Amino acid sequence: MKFAVALSVVVLQLAVCYADLPNYITEAEFAAIRGQKIPIGNITLPKYGEGTVPHPARPGFGPRLWTNGQVPYTLDASFSNEQRQQVALALQAYHDATCIRFIPKEGHHQSWVKF
Repeated sequence: MKFAVALSVVVLQLAVCYADLPNYITEAEFAAIRGQKIPIGNITLPKYGEGTVPHPARPGFGPRLWTNGQVPYTLDASFSNEQRQQVALALQAYHDATCIRFIPKEGHHQSWVKF
């Protein structure tokens, strides 16, 4: 009997630890990384001068995919908790430095980014 109870507890703990995570960063995950800094130096970005970044309002460019600075996104289910934390750090750094906001994709979104 004691073995069955112990086994039940272990199975329940495993189920909680490996439960399916949502395909977006939760508020709890963002709260867990608040105050942390994203590692710098692992991404190389091109240097753009003023006027060199394409602007969709100019002739030859199509309509904007996302409006109001909101970019819907999803996360691949294969991300580990540590990888989700790194994505949360990156998104938070982007939110802190720009007016662009990554928001969880909803059913009505027709275009989104998948990490």
